[in-house]
Amino acid sequence: MMRVDVVIPTWNGRHLLPFCLEALTRQQDVALEILLVDNGSTDDTVEWLGRHHAHIRCLSLPENQGFAAAVNAGVAASGNDFVLVLNNDAALAPLYVSTLATFLSATPAAAAVQGRILRHVDPTRIDSLGICFDALLRAFQCGYDEPDPGPGPPCQVSGVTASAALYRRSALTQVADPGIPPAIFDPRFFAYYEDVDLSLRLRAAGWETWLEPATSCQHVGSATGGEGSMGKAFLLGRNYLLYTARHLGGPGLLRLTPGLLGRGLRRLLTWPLHPRRDTALWAGELAALPRLPRAFRLGRHARRPLAPGAATPPPASSYGQKKPHCHQSYPRRNP
Repeated sequence: MMRVDVVIPTWNGRHLLPFCLEALTRQQDVALEILLVDNGSTDDTVEWLGRHHAHIRCLSLPENQGFAAAVNAGVAASGNDFVLVLNNDAALAPLYVSTLATFLSATPAAAAVQGRILRHVDPTRIDSLGICFDALLRAFQCGYDEPDPGPGPPCQVSGVTASAALYRRSALTQVADPGIPPAIFDPRFFAYYEDVDLSLRLRAAGWETWLEPATSCQHVGSATGGEGSMGKAFLLGRNYLLYTARHLGGPGLLRLTPGLLGRGLRRLLTWPLHPRRDTALWAGELAALPRLPRAFRLGRHARRPLAPGAATPPPASSYGQKKPHCHQSYPRRNP
């Protein structure tokens, strides 16, 4: 029986944990070693876990270091070949982990795989079929809010979302930035787009990322960060520029300038409709500017040429629709 590590970062999410952990107890045909990484919660998460799930390991961080740093700490504290990164607001179908582990075992070129992630509020609709990109290298959740097409054959996607993704440890080790612990997810991101950045680094190193539609899970979404919050908008604005700078470099980012300026103008014209969100996005983009030189340096040695609009691999399947479902341009989940 395959052994899989499960790393669950959480911050003040005790109310979500029964939803997540009870689904893990129903996993079949796989041996799980679960590690909860608590990000300095003040809602007695650690005490609750000791009372109700004493068999689950808990790594307590002294303060909220963000999703990325918490996952890095959890991966460093575990040791199996496959690592499932799981949001505390996601509940897996009983064969989710074993199906993904079987796929990774049979696909040596794959660094990561996810199943169909469904919206908890309406499980007949999609939350994510993987990550896809537009011409400005903006990341979207493929298929968001579209009807669930159901099980189908595996297909390559441009990236996997860390809501419920299984990773190959050797691939993570290869692309991690130096640090203690190694920076698998870039801790400077804190939260949001860290899985986009990791997917691009894995692909630049020659690995593949896949969707396995044979299994699914349900995801509440933004249960910690808060959907529509100014804090989330700030991080989205900042982190988008950080990962594009790293993966496109200075010349590539300059090529995006006309499109970025056009997007900024449209946002300015519609600002009265979303004043708080758009102000937070601008604040995040301004905060990214002094960090861009380091992002350029991080990407310089490992960067492959990644032209705008070329981030999606060739279609690998006709799953879902006549045009491959996991490669279409889908409605954005994030601004």
